Amino acid sequence: MLEIIMLSIAISACSNEDTSKTKVDDTPNTAISKDITAPKTATANSSENKVEISSTFENKTFQDSIEMALLNEINICYDTLHPDERKKGMSLCSPENFAFYTYSDKISLENGFLLQVKAGVNDYPIRRLLFFIRENGRLVSMNNVQGYLVEKRHNPSGFDDLVVSLVDNLDGTYQRYDVLLQYQEGKYHLVEALADLYGPIETPEMKKNAKAFFEERIRKNKLMF
Repeated sequence: MLEIIMLSIAISACSNEDTSKTKVDDTPNTAISKDITAPKTATANSSENKVEISSTFENKTFQDSIEMALLNEINICYDTLHPDERKKGMSLCSPENFAFYTYSDKISLENGFLLQVKAGVNDYPIRRLLFFIRENGRLVSMNNVQGYLVEKRHNPSGFDDLVVSLVDNLDGTYQRYDVLLQYQEGKYHLVEALADLYGPIETPEMKKNAKAFFEERIRKNKLMF
């Protein structure tokens, strides 16, 4: 079957020695776990052109005071310091549930950010990466990804290229597709297939076929929109 063939084409992890590969955790792909997408170890390695990301949700306080205000603005969680009855039942506004990242050196955190959401938050079983931009004074959704941020790469445009791991439920097992996203015309778009749970995708033909397969899965299961 085409799906089985394509899933044997490969994606793997970013390392300091090879920026063309993405990081793959060692969670067995046959396991169905609430937090299957969580990396096994935290990394914060950086170089001139890339920053590796691993959201561990271990902080007890937000690094920037504006982060709590932004969470309240997008109505995604319950703030115990400023309780709103309409948000009761939502997960807590806490760095144990949310992590903020910038995606452009042209935009302040207040006006645009990536929000990594922990698996299980608001009863959603898989990690999500949410993209926001402020337009006409309001924060609006730019992209939504079912998965997590692995790496940011500098782009001369001022908008970082992003390596993201998409998480897909394929016939009852979780699969992972590592892809390169690039900012184009106001949104991020998939521009390259990098790897899957089975290893790196390296040849031009493999990349072309894998990209087509990933895009099909994205459309079918709304892994990114």
